[in-house]
Amino acid sequence: MNKTTALSVGAGSEQVYAMTIAKKLGLRIIACDQNADAPGNQYCDMFYPIDIKDEDAIVSLAKKENVQLVLPSPIGRYITTVGAVNDALNLKGISKTSALSCADKYLFHQKLSGYVSLAKQFLIHSEKDLHTLMDQHKISSPFILKPRFGSGSKGVQVFTGFKPQEIHRYFKNVSNIKDQNILLESLLPGKEIGIDGIIRNGLLEIIAIRDKELTPLPFRQALSYSLPSMFTYQEQSLYTLLSTVCNKLSIQNTLFHADVLVDGDDIHLIEFSPRPSGHYISETLLPLALDFNPIEAYIQFLLGDSIPISKNIKPTYFEFLPPNTNNPLNPKHLFKIFHTLKKIKLNHTVKPITGTIKNGSDAMQAGYFILQGEKEKMQKEKKEIHTSLQNSIYSIDKQNQTGWEKEIIKNKILYPETYIVSFLAKNFPNKENNKNLHALDVGFGSGRHLKLLQDYGFNIYGIDYSQEACDIAKKLFNLDDRSIACDALRTTSFQGKKFDIIIAYGVAFLKPLSQMREDLKILYTALATGGKALINFRTKDDFLYAQGKQIDSNTYILHHPSYKDMCYTFLELNEAKTLLKDVGFVIENISRVDYHKNNLSEHHSWWIFEVTKTG
Repeated sequence: MNKTTALSVGAGSEQVYAMTIAKKLGLRIIACDQNADAPGNQYCDMFYPIDIKDEDAIVSLAKKENVQLVLPSPIGRYITTVGAVNDALNLKGISKTSALSCADKYLFHQKLSGYVSLAKQFLIHSEKDLHTLMDQHKISSPFILKPRFGSGSKGVQVFTGFKPQEIHRYFKNVSNIKDQNILLESLLPGKEIGIDGIIRNGLLEIIAIRDKELTPLPFRQALSYSLPSMFTYQEQSLYTLLSTVCNKLSIQNTLFHADVLVDGDDIHLIEFSPRPSGHYISETLLPLALDFNPIEAYIQFLLGDSIPISKNIKPTYFEFLPPNTNNPLNPKHLFKIFHTLKKIKLNHTVKPITGTIKNGSDAMQAGYFILQGEKEKMQKEKKEIHTSLQNSIYSIDKQNQTGWEKEIIKNKILYPETYIVSFLAKNFPNKENNKNLHALDVGFGSGRHLKLLQDYGFNIYGIDYSQEACDIAKKLFNLDDRSIACDALRTTSFQGKKFDIIIAYGVAFLKPLSQMREDLKILYTALATGGKALINFRTKDDFLYAQGKQIDSNTYILHHPSYKDMCYTFLELNEAKTLLKDVGFVIENISRVDYHKNNLSEHHSWWIFEVTKTG
C-alpha cells in the first residue's frame, strides 16, 4: 500500500517538528530548501535543493511526487508557495490569494481597513517620503517602521520621536528595502497578546490566547508568554474579529496565529498569519499547555480525521534567555531543584552574556525555559531560576571580582605561600637561567606571588579581572598592559603566548566544574612543553563546603560573611586528578594542606598539584 506523500516547503529548524509528527503518522515526506545542509534533510524521505521562492519548480515537483498534503510550518513571506501548491493540486489548505493577502502587510491593511481596528498606515519608498508625511502632519510620534513583507519582528522598530539620524540608520540597515518598501504605522495603545487557532471546513476555533511581555522599545519582540491569558474574557470579541478577517480574506483550512492589542474594550489587529506560530510556540509551548497537539491535529484534519479541540489549558509560562547565555549548570540539576520546570534549553558557550533579543531570529538563537503549575509557585521559581541562570561564568566572574577587590584593598603585598616558595626552589633554583623564562600568575590579587616570581628572575606576567589588582601590580612592578592583563582567562590577550611556569593558586575552583575544565584547557594550551604549573583546589573537608546556595554538583554561592556571594567548587581527590588528566596534564606531585584559624572555627583544606606538559 502506497504511503500518503506530504510536502514540507522549507527544511529549516522550524520545519523539523512537523516533519517528525508526519513521520510518526507514517507519511512519506519530501522537502524543498535551497540549503542542501538544512536540518530537515535528515527527516525526509526525499530532499530537493529548491528555493522555496521558486514557486513554479515546487508546484511541478508536487505534481510529479503526487503530493497529497502540505505540512504546516511557520514560514513567512513565501507562505504563498504553500498556497500555490494547494491551488494547483486542489488540496486542503490556504490558497495563494489568501496567503498573499496576509504576507503583504500593505495589501492586508487595504483589504481590512474599515472592517476591523487597524493602525494608520502609509507605504513609503524612502526617507524623503517619511519626512513629507511628517511635515504634512499625516502621522505623529510615536510611530513604527517595518518591512512590507516580513515576519518575526525583523526590521520592526518604534520611534518615539522624529530623530533624523536614527531614521537614516534604520533605512540603511533594513535589507531588501527596494524590493519590499517600508510601512509607516502609528503606534496603537494596549497590551499585546497572541492568539493561536485553526479553521476547518469553515469553522474557526481559538486554541489558545497568550499574554506577552515584549522587549523594551524600540523593538517589539516577545520575550515571554503566559497561558491562560488574563484576557480570556475577551474571547468572544476576539472570535468576532478573527472571523471578520477570515471572511474578508477568504481564509480556509489552516492553522493560524494573530497578534492584537487589547486596550480596555477596544481590540486592535496587528497581524494575522495563516500558519502555525514559530519561535518554539507550536512545537514546545502549546503541546505542553494543551491536552492535544495542534500540529498533529491539523495534519490529521488534512488526512480526513477530525480531532476535537480541547479548551483545557494548564497554567504555563515560557521565557527566552538572552542570546549567548553562558550557563555552566547541568539542566538535570535544575529539574531537581525547581518543581515547576518542565523544559529548558541552555546555550553552553564560552562567551559572556552579550546578546539582546531584537527579533524572532535572535529569539530562536536564544535558550528558553518553560514552567508549569500553580501560578504563585511559578512566579516564585521564575525568580529563583533567574538567579541561578545569572550564575553564568560572566556573572560568577563579576561576583568573585567584587569579593576579591575587598580583600585586595585590605591587603597590598603579603608574604607568599610557603608551598609556592618550596615549589620554585625545587624546580627553578637557578635565577640566572630563569631570566630567559616566562612565568604567569593567574588571579594574582595583591601581587604577592608576582613579587616572588620576579625575585626568582622570571619575566613576569599576570592576569586578574580586578581593575584594582591590575592598577596596584602595574605601579608596584613597573609593568604595562603587555605584562598585566585585566581580563578574564578565556578572553585574555595572552592567549597564544607560551609560559614556562604557571601559578594558579586559589583561583581554579572559583567556577562550576564544567567551566573549571574550560579554564584548565586554556592553561594547558598556554603552558610550554616541559613547563610546570602549580594548581590547587578546595577539598570537601573545607569548612566552606555546602555553606551556601547550591547551583551545581559541589558548587555553591557562599553565604559566609568573609566570602559572601563568591562561587566555590569543592572536589574529592579522584575528581581533581581526573579533571587534570582529562585536560592533558601529567601529575608530578600531590600534597594536601590543612590549617585552622579564628580560634579553630575555620578549617581550610586544599589539594595542591604540581603538573607538567609533556607533549
